[in-house]
Amino acid sequence: MTDPPRPLAEHQLAVIRAFLRHRVPLVELIDRFDTKATAHRFTLDPGRTSKRTLLVPVALLEDRALPALLTEALVVAMKRAGARPVTLTAKGVRY
Repeated sequence: MTDPPRPLAEHQLAVIRAFLRHRVPLVELIDRFDTKATAHRFTLDPGRTSKRTLLVPVALLEDRALPALLTEALVVAMKRAGARPVTLTAKGVRY
């Protein structure tokens, strides 16, 4: 069983939360550690349309380059994906 992110990654989680709240306002943001995916799962629930899901692998949470990956392209990819989860990797977005 994989452990949830360490306190070192807590800052990164806060950065992701702030980014999502700023770029996708007026939605409920739910986040939790997903042991099956060994990633942190961020779910955006607008209440009227399908939920959007972003998975951020544990290894990326430890990468100091993570904030540079939080761009408008990520938001667009999440919108295009619909109900399918989007995984953020060091090389960009994966569906």
